[in-house]
Amino acid sequence: MRAGSISAEHSILVARAPMSVWQGAVIASASGVIVGIFGPAALVAVLGLVAVGLGMFRWPGLVFAAYLLLPYYKGSLSPYVPGDLTVSLAVMNGLQLIWIVRGGWRHLRREPLIAWLALTMVVVAGAAYAPDREESLPRVAQWLALIVFPSCAALRIISEPRHVRHVIAAVLAMGLLVIVLAIPRIGGEERLVVLEQNTILFAVAALFVPMIGIAYFSVRNRLIEVALLVLVPMSLIVAVASGSRGPPLAAAAVALCALAVSIAKGGSFDRRAAGLIGLGAIGAAVAFVTLGSFPEASIFRYGALVDFLSGPAATTPDSSVGARVDLFGAALRLFAERPIFGHGTGSFASYASGTVGLTDLPYPHNILLQVGAELGVVGLALVVILVASAALGRLPASRSWVAVRLLFAFLFVEGLVSGDLYSDRMLWGLLAMLVLTPSAVSSPPTPAQGI
Repeated sequence: MRAGSISAEHSILVARAPMSVWQGAVIASASGVIVGIFGPAALVAVLGLVAVGLGMFRWPGLVFAAYLLLPYYKGSLSPYVPGDLTVSLAVMNGLQLIWIVRGGWRHLRREPLIAWLALTMVVVAGAAYAPDREESLPRVAQWLALIVFPSCAALRIISEPRHVRHVIAAVLAMGLLVIVLAIPRIGGEERLVVLEQNTILFAVAALFVPMIGIAYFSVRNRLIEVALLVLVPMSLIVAVASGSRGPPLAAAAVALCALAVSIAKGGSFDRRAAGLIGLGAIGAAVAFVTLGSFPEASIFRYGALVDFLSGPAATTPDSSVGARVDLFGAALRLFAERPIFGHGTGSFASYASGTVGLTDLPYPHNILLQVGAELGVVGLALVVILVASAALGRLPASRSWVAVRLLFAFLFVEGLVSGDLYSDRMLWGLLAMLVLTPSAVSSPPTPAQGI
C-alpha cells in the first residue's frame, strides 16, 4: 500500500515538473529581456509593481498607505524607479472600485458620501466660471485623479479592522524611519531634512509617532510606555530641528485637546496619559539641554517667530510668517468679493500673482481660506460637514481608529498654516476613512479608547 502511494506521488511530481520548468524558464527569460533592454532598475520596478498589484487585493491598507505617504519618500526613490510612482499607486488604489461594484457600498454612511460627491461636483463646476482655465482645469484633474479616485481604496479598507491596522502600522513605520535617519544628523547650520523631503513634510513625518502614541497611552504595557518615553522626545527634537514651526505647534494643540477630551469623558487613561505626556515633556527638555546642537537656521526661525509675535517692536524679519499673513489676507479679500460661489477652482493662484504679486505661492496655505476663496460658502459648508463628521462621527471601538482620527486632526490643524486643497492626499485619504465608516459596525467610543 505504501509502495503504491509513493509511486503515485512520484508520478504526480514527474507530471508537474515540466510545467514548473516551463514557468521558471518563462520568468527567467522575461527577466533577462527586461534587464538586457532597460537595465536592472527596470526589473526591480516591474517586480515591485507586481508585488504591489498582488498586495492591493490582499493588503489594501498597505498599498493605500504607500500612496498617502508617497510625498514623504518619493524624492529618495524617484532616481531608482522608472515611471511615475504617483500615477501607478493612484491607479492601484482606484481599482478598489471593484469592491463597490460587488456591493460594498450598501452599508456606507450616506450623508458624508453625498457631501463628498457634492464637493467633487462643486470643484468640477468651479472650473466653468474660473478666470483662468489653464489654472483651473489642471486643479480639477488633480482633485479627481489624485484625491477622489485613489480614495476609493478607503471604501474597502474600512470593511476590515486589519486593513486599518495596516495603514496605522505603515504611517508609524514612516515616522520611525525619519527619526532613526535624522537623529545622527542633528547639528550644523542648515535645517535638518532626510529622504529628500521638504522641511514641512519632514517635521510632520517625525510627529506621526507621538500622534499615534496618544492612542496607545492607555495600554498597560511596560514596553509600550518605555518606547513612547524614548520616541516622543526624539520626535520633538527632530521636528524642531527641521525649522518648521507649524507641525510642532499643531501636534501640541491636538495632543492637549485629546488629553482634555479624555479627562472630560472620565477616560481610564487620563492620569496615565497626563503622566506620560509630562514625562515626555521633561525628556524633551532634558534632550534640548544635553544635545544643544540644533541647526542654526532652525534656531533662527523659532527666534524670528517669537520676535514676530511680539508685535511692532519686532526686529528679526520672518519672511515665512509674513508671507502667510499676506496670503491669508488675499484669500479673505477674494472671498469677500464673491462669498456665495467663490471665484472658481484654482482662481487663487491667478489672483495672488496678478493682484498681490505672490507669484511663487499658488495657494493660501490654509485649506479653509482656500475653499472659501475659490468655492465660496457652498464649498466651505461641504468641507465643514465632512470635517465635523470625521471629528465627531461614531467609530468602531478600536485604538487603530482613534489613531486615524488623531492623525487626521493633526494634519487638518497643520493644514491651516500650510495646506493645499488639491494636494494634501493624506488628509483627504484619512478623512475618507473616517466619514465613510459603515454605520452598521460603528459603536460609541469606550473609555479605554481615550477619546
